[in-house]
Amino acid sequence: MLRNWDRASMQHGVEIRMPFLDWRIVSFVFSLPGSSKVRNGFSKSIVRSAFKDKLPQNIVERKNKIGINAPMIEVAQWSS
Repeated sequence: MLRNWDRASMQHGVEIRMPFLDWRIVSFVFSLPGSSKVRNGFSKSIVRSAFKDKLPQNIVERKNKIGINAPMIEVAQWSS
């Protein structure tokens, strides 16, 4: 996925930043116990807590993932 974002940014002459991939944030999160990251059946509890007053409740409490997927290459199936 990072490769695709990098390629797209280079094609359009813009720089894309991915804030959650900053090495300081990654180091901090790896230093936390699992109980801080998953709470009451919800993953990303730190991010959810940080944004609970800034996002609608239905988004903060959403469990299904909605994101940008990497493009999938369709493989043609040939019948013999």
